Amino acid sequence: MGTREERRRAFARKLATLRADYIAEMPTRVSAMRDAVRASEFVEVARVAHALRGTGGSYGIRELVRLTLDIEEACEREDPTTVLAGI
Repeated sequence: MGTREERRRAFARKLATLRADYIAEMPTRVSAMRDAVRASEFVEVARVAHALRGTGGSYGIRELVRLTLDIEEACEREDPTTVLAGI
């Protein structure tokens, strides 16, 4: 099972891998969000932004949390210009 330090390092490596995979998927998610904005699907954009904010927060990506909160708020106003600027 390993020592406490070995388990901590193994967890840190796994978390780093998950975070890297999450970031690697971001271009696909951003593209889908842009398409949804262009189609005026603000509810869908807000849903995706909310999910990104939650996962980004779990992974410690503070800038993503801030940006997605701004996107969610702009979606409530149905403001495509601000949403696209945030994406």
